[in-house]
Amino acid sequence: MEFIRAIPSFIKRVFRAILCFIRKIFGRCVPDVNTVMTDSTVRAAIEDAWNDSNPNAPEVPPNPPPGIKQEQGGWVIYDCCNQTYQIIRVTGGTRDRLPTIVRTRPNVSHPEYLVAWFHTHPNTVAEGYAQGPSPADIQFTHNSARVPGIVRSHDGYHLINLPKSS
Repeated sequence: MEFIRAIPSFIKRVFRAILCFIRKIFGRCVPDVNTVMTDSTVRAAIEDAWNDSNPNAPEVPPNPPPGIKQEQGGWVIYDCCNQTYQIIRVTGGTRDRLPTIVRTRPNVSHPEYLVAWFHTHPNTVAEGYAQGPSPADIQFTHNSARVPGIVRSHDGYHLINLPKSS
């Protein structure tokens, strides 16, 4: 009797494996970063990180006591077979840095792919901070993350693309 109940589960696993193989061979399995950014799961995770970074805390000029704002971030993994995203958050950083993301790049293998990293910029222009990616963000994207970056700030979302390969 257990054998008979296991057959539908086995068929589902075989069908999933075949579908995964077809996606990998005949289609573009890994989404581009614009698709990643518009996914509701990814968007919700970035918004959670944004809220956790206390972006609406009282403004404090740069260099005095740090205040309660704290950069947050993490990684975005895509499963080609299930066509689902997984978010891995890292420990929050400081008011204007996320050193906790360094050396946390996840190791993944097919059917999972690392498709992006993200972090928040909770400080405002009035506090002396730019809203877009910093030179350090761009350097991290190109040299360490090696996947596109997404920055969430008071003026919305900013994308850090990888350099074009020759």
